[in-house]
Formats: sequence, structure tokens, C-alpha cells
Amino acid sequence: MNLRPSLAILLLVVGAACADESSEVDTVLRSDSAGTTIVENTAPQPAVWTTGDATLSIGVLAGEPEYELSGVFFGRLLDDGRIVISDGGSRELRVFSAEGVFERRMGGAGEGPGEFGYPGHIYPRGDTLRVWDPRLRRFTDFDRESGDVIDVRNVPGEILNAEPASMLENGDVIFMSDQYDIPDVGFELMYTAFVRVSPGGEILDSLPSQPLARMGPLEAVSMVGGPVFGFRAMGVGTANGLWWGLASDPELRRFDADGSLSMIVRWPAGDRTVSAADIDLYMEESIESAPEESRPRRRQIVAAQGFADEFPVLEDLRTSVSGGVWAKRFIRPGHEGPEVWDVFDASGERVAAIELPRGIWILEISSESLLAVVKDELDVERVQVIPFGPAGGP
Repeated sequence: MNLRPSLAILLLVVGAACADESSEVDTVLRSDSAGTTIVENTAPQPAVWTTGDATLSIGVLAGEPEYELSGVFFGRLLDDGRIVISDGGSRELRVFSAEGVFERRMGGAGEGPGEFGYPGHIYPRGDTLRVWDPRLRRFTDFDRESGDVIDVRNVPGEILNAEPASMLENGDVIFMSDQYDIPDVGFELMYTAFVRVSPGGEILDSLPSQPLARMGPLEAVSMVGGPVFGFRAMGVGTANGLWWGLASDPELRRFDADGSLSMIVRWPAGDRTVSAADIDLYMEESIESAPEESRPRRRQIVAAQGFADEFPVLEDLRTSVSGGVWAKRFIRPGHEGPEVWDVFDASGERVAAIELPRGIWILEISSESLLAVVKDELDVERVQVIPFGPAGGP
């Protein structure tokens, strides 16, 4: 896979319309010798989007049990407007109408058919809801109308530390499989392997590995880890492949279902130098705010880790239903404001930046709204539909 750009095989200008030759160029597209599209977003600041008040909210402090939520990390907005969530506390799926009225539950704690060690990713497929259980390493298919169990399929044992990265349109699943050796001394770059598995559980092929994190032994504290603010990467799946983000650089990579690299997206991220003041703030936030009895151990761990010279770029990734990707900017020590996400469309153009409340957990991004988990001052979880759009727009 050749990632080196050729000398201007293709050059296109997109983004802000150019009224004359003096207009600012916001986005540049080119192609390398392997046919990979390279998108350079050059504008230092994109357009601003904002959020409105939630149009739907599900969740209560105390009341009917089906509305009391706990540990919701996965959820989907179905094509008929209904909402399905994975409730980690009860280990069940809960389905709500488009108006937020509880309809039915599926699953529950256990290891039998239709039960969960933990309900994870939810993949709607026609009249079926396919749910991943990371603890039991299996998929369970439910009839989304009746809640009946249709099928239960385990993941091949050869895939270690299996985690689904993407479910493709044909039902194949791309799994991440973290398989690496820790070096004896120092920090080395670790990679995650990708394996494509058929709907029936057959391993079809292995896809190119991707860098994951820089780690090594922390002998002084008998742990494995990496430098504070050190290299890390993250991915998010689409129906046609996946996006992979290098948190060490302002770069996203889009891979097709066969593992081929189809796009590289870059953008300016500003000065990321880690200063002595940044380290002091980190120590204050992560150590001085901890219980007194745990501070000595925490100081030992940080001393063994050390600090990277630059901050990461990314904190998290989410894909949108339109095939684009949202990239959460890394939250630096001392930051007290909202979270900022850069919004990229399916072509790789950075179309906006949007501010979201601290601690929001995005479940799904549609064209004009978010399905997200928001906690209040009492730590009560609520699943909300939150509209968004250009600042000052309708």
C-alpha cells in the first residue's frame, strides 16, 4: 500500500466557492500514485455549528423501571423513528417509540440464548436487530417487532480480544484483534489486526494492520503503558469500511471493505506543544484531586510514564449516517469549556466545528440531530434527541 503522494497527479479545489482568483482556498484534493485521495483542509477555522434544545428526552431519576437508565453506551435510531438502546445496568435492550414511550425489552443478564453478559453494539438489519456481546463473544439476532431470538452466533476463537469495528452492508463484520508483544525495554508502536468474518462466522481474510498505541513496560510500577499524552489511534466503522484516526497527527484514514486505503484527510491543528504549565495542570487534575491515599501510587505511575512532547489531536471519533465522521478534539489539562468536534463529510471536507456539553456520549449522528446520552447534576442518565445546524440558522 503506497502512501507517498505523487507530484500533483490531480488537483481540485472544493469547499468555499471562489468568486475570483484571490478567493481563499479551503480544501485541496489530490491523488497519490496508488489512487488514494488525499484531502488537505487548509482553513484554520471551519464554520460553526450549534445545538438546540432536546426534542425528546428519555430517562428519570426515579419512577417506572423501564425509564431508569444505567450504563447506556450504545443506541440506534431506527428507520421508523423508534429508539433502541443497550442498558448496561439491566443488561437488556429497550425499545422506545418515536415519542419516547417504552415499548418492549429484550434480553437480560445471563448466558442463555437471548441473554447478555453485556449488550454492546446494535446493528439494525431490516426486521432484525443484531447485538454484539463482548463478554460472551457472540452476536444475537432479535426480531425487532416481537423481540424473539432468531439466531445466536459465536466469534471464532482464533480472533483474540475481538471487537467489531464495522458491520458491512452484506453482513460481513470487520473485527479488531489486538495481538502484540510488549518490548522488554522502552516504548514501541503496537498495532491492531483486522479480520473480516462472514455472517455465518467464517474467517474470510485478514486486512492490513493499523498503528494503535506506543507502549512498553513500566518496570518501577509493574505495569504496561505509554507516555502521558503519547501516541494513540482510534477507529469507527461505516457500512462500507471504517475510518481510522491517528491521535498523534491531524489525520484520518478511510479504508474500504477490502482493507484498501481510499482516502487520507488532513487539517491544521495549531500548536500542540506540551509545556511545563500543562504538566503542572495535569498533575493537579489527575493527582491532587484524587483521594489522598492513592496519590503516592499515582505519582509513581506518572514518573514511570513520562510525558510526550506534543498533545494528541483526537479524543474520540463517531461516524454519521451519511458516511462522514466527527472528530472530537483532545481535551487538554485545565480546559473547562464545552467539547469541540470537527465535522467532516463523506468527501473528507471539514464542513464545521460544533461545541457539545462536557460529558455527552454520542450514540448516533443523523443529518440534523444527535442521539446522545446526557447526565445531569445528579448523574441521572437521559437519552436525548438533540438538533444541530449552522449557527444563526433555522
